[in-house]
Amino acid sequence: MMMLNMPRFRTAVLCLILPFVSVPLALGEEPASRNVRDLMGARRGEERKVVGLLTSKCAFCHGTAASKTEPDLPSDIGGRSNDGWILGDELVTWNDHDCHHQAFASLLNDQSKQMAKQLGIVDPQGNSLAHRDRRCLSCHSSMPVEQMALQGELVQEETSNNPLYTIGVSCEACHGPAGKRADGLEGWGSAHAKSFEQDDPKQWRTLSPQSKFDEFGYWDVHSPRSQARICLSCHVGNVEQQKIITHEMYAAGHPPLPSFELSQFVEQMGRHWQRLDEKNKVVRDDFLKRRQRLQPEGAAGEFDPSDLAVTKATMIAALVSLEESMQLTADLIDPSPASNQWPELANYACFACHHELQRDGWRKTRRLTTHPGRPTLHEWPFALSRAVTDTLDRERKDFSFDAEIRGVMTALNSRPFGSTEELKTAATTLARTAEARSRELNSLTIDRTRARDFLSNIASVGAAENVDYDSARQFVWAYERTNSQLAKTDRIDGTKRSPRPTAPTEWIGGGHDPGVLALNLWLPDNRLSIAPVHLGVGTKKSQFAVDLGKILKQSAAYDPEPVRDAFRKLRPLPSTDAAAPK
Repeated sequence: MMMLNMPRFRTAVLCLILPFVSVPLALGEEPASRNVRDLMGARRGEERKVVGLLTSKCAFCHGTAASKTEPDLPSDIGGRSNDGWILGDELVTWNDHDCHHQAFASLLNDQSKQMAKQLGIVDPQGNSLAHRDRRCLSCHSSMPVEQMALQGELVQEETSNNPLYTIGVSCEACHGPAGKRADGLEGWGSAHAKSFEQDDPKQWRTLSPQSKFDEFGYWDVHSPRSQARICLSCHVGNVEQQKIITHEMYAAGHPPLPSFELSQFVEQMGRHWQRLDEKNKVVRDDFLKRRQRLQPEGAAGEFDPSDLAVTKATMIAALVSLEESMQLTADLIDPSPASNQWPELANYACFACHHELQRDGWRKTRRLTTHPGRPTLHEWPFALSRAVTDTLDRERKDFSFDAEIRGVMTALNSRPFGSTEELKTAATTLARTAEARSRELNSLTIDRTRARDFLSNIASVGAAENVDYDSARQFVWAYERTNSQLAKTDRIDGTKRSPRPTAPTEWIGGGHDPGVLALNLWLPDNRLSIAPVHLGVGTKKSQFAVDLGKILKQSAAYDPEPVRDAFRKLRPLPSTDAAAPK
């Protein structure tokens, strides 16, 4: 009988890969539930099963390398007609450019094997069992923890040959489990395919996000709020879904999770969809008319070309990042089986303990946010949210949540690592406020004026003081994506989506500030390619590992002053369209 050598530290996950979401449009709002797990119906006994769509139905329409975007020139995709609503090469992009398809295979590389040995996740012969550890698989596969077939504390041995796991982070990780409900209610996988089999592909696409979820369990990937929350369930962590990174994992060699900026991450992964503003006008207008007929009361929403989708997603995701990080803090403090230890050092800013020893280092000279010797939580979730609230509180003086942030800092200052009950209460309060603000922001139009104000506020906050590496990088990512969209809003129809991920290069005026580019803005550069690994009969997957030496060296060598100088040069920003940054 296999014996498992595993220390008793609480449930966690080696979550390097986060599930990005395919968002074809920006209409509608996700169901009211706060937690992604609620979308699976887990709390209502209506859980739907992961069925592995990628190996069967998805490729039929989404697996060709080329497709037409002209509605009057349909192309044949696997025997189906494409009117230009989809690209047809979604799975090609996912397979060729998106590291999510390597999520499971990465658990088999030498770096993961070494981590497993350090953590005691090994068999009696000392072989790594990371690829069977549910803590790893909850983010390195599309399978929810509740559906994993366990053998003791591990997932059953045949997992290593089961496509439901080995396919990595695929369709159902982001769109939701596609199988039937326990009571036999149809799942979105068959409902989606059926509309094509009945030769009415537009029937599925024009259902509202709420209807798709209520009737078929399809997660709302339309609103940036829902999109960011799904991504952040791995990228920040989620106690209820048992996706928790621990200090032990970092000590064993897990790559540090980078700060998160939704729109930049989406582009870098290799975006496999077109936004509504990029679709052909004929296709878009037909969709809007059909949606309006289905929802005559106006619930369908209207396409507003002045509402800048990328900038809006950037702003909303900043608030959701703050919400989810605060919720994680509160849940980690809660004395439940999934989180029975506090403090969890991985939840605090690493540089509080790990930093250079030079006498006049920048961390010693900047303004303190906590008493000396009392580490703070990760700073980046607070950073960009400040620029968002500064943009919106001109019109809404109550939009700022400075009081709630002060409550969190007071709780952190009351004792080392914070007073648990005070911090739990303060973090929960700030999470709920950030959630309410992101909902409010979702209903606003982010036009060019607001986008320019956002750029100006990013520059102002970035220039105000020395910020840590992750915060600085988040500022630059957000600025670059917003600036890029402002430069392209005149070309609203038929904008080409690059099939390959592209590195951030715009910054301002086409120039490249050396202090900014030293931040390692292009995350795929962190990856080391490794020989493919065989997964099951006739199945090969590329492997990769994160170059720890590179990313840790860059972070350690970070000097905030050049970044601060770069933002000083950007303010004040122009206030007219004619002078808007290109």
